[in-house]
Amino acid sequence: MATTDALTSTASGTHPASTSQAIERLANRLSGRSILLIAILLTALFGVGDRLTGVELPFTILYLLPIGLAAWWQGERAGVALSTLATASVAFSLLHDRVSPFGIAWNLGGAAVLFVAASWVIAQLRADVERERAMRRMAVDQLRHAERLNVIGTLAAGVAHELGTPLNVISACAAWIAESSRDELV
Repeated sequence: MATTDALTSTASGTHPASTSQAIERLANRLSGRSILLIAILLTALFGVGDRLTGVELPFTILYLLPIGLAAWWQGERAGVALSTLATASVAFSLLHDRVSPFGIAWNLGGAAVLFVAASWVIAQLRADVERERAMRRMAVDQLRHAERLNVIGTLAAGVAHELGTPLNVISACAAWIAESSRDELV
C-alpha cells in the first residue's frame, strides 16, 4: 500500500495529502455563508453561459458544482434551493431556444431529478463523513483512556513492588526472631 502511494505521488508530482490539505485549509477560511454566495454566483454564471451558448448537457453537469457546494456546506435544503435555481436557469434557456413543450418538460424533469438527487447524495455523504469523524474521535479518546489506565496500572505495580520488598524483609526478620526466641510472647 505504501509503495502504491509512493508511486502515485511520484508519478503525479504532488503528495496525495497536499491537495486535500489545501482544500481543507481553504474550506476552513470560508464561512458557510460565503460558500453559499459562491454557489449562487456560480449557478448564475452557468445560467448565463447556458443561455448564451444553448448547449444543454455540459451546463447541466456544471450546475452540479454549486449545488454540491451548497449541499455539502449548508445542507440538503440549500442544495435543493440551488437545484430549483438551476432548474429555472435551464427552463429559461430552453424557452429561449424555442424547444417544444414536451422537450422542455422532459429536460426540466430530468435536470430537476438529477439536481435534487445530487443534492441528497452529497448531503448524505456529508452526514456519513461527520459520523465517521465522530466515531474516529471516540476511538481515539478510548485509546487515550486505555493508555492512561495502562500507565496507572504500571505505576500501581511499581508502588506495590516498592512497598512489598521492605515488608517482606520485615516479615522475614520477624519470623526469624520468633523462631530464634525462646520467649513465648514473641
